[in-house]
Amino acid sequence: MCVKKPSEAKEEIVYTPAPQPTEKAVKEKKEEKTAFEEYTRIYLKLNVPIGQISTIAKIVNYLNGLFKECKVRIEITAQNGKIRATDYENKIEEALRQAGVDVESKE
Repeated sequence: MCVKKPSEAKEEIVYTPAPQPTEKAVKEKKEEKTAFEEYTRIYLKLNVPIGQISTIAKIVNYLNGLFKECKVRIEITAQNGKIRATDYENKIEEALRQAGVDVESKE
């Protein structure tokens, strides 16, 4: 039968610190952080679910803070139902008028 005798010499583990980056390496790393893709113009044509109109308003407000010019065009289509002409004039057209919305065309 073979029996292993424990080694009397203890293994010494030596940790060496990682080399410090040189000034050139640090500068290059900083330059990498500033190199990113940017958009200078955004055009989106969206089909928005009725319940998500407020999300679009938030996005527009955010973009308006980043760009000198931010425009929104909205097209509303309603069909397979009906509204009285007086309700349309008093509720829809009046609300748009009070909001200062320019109606470009209507059918």
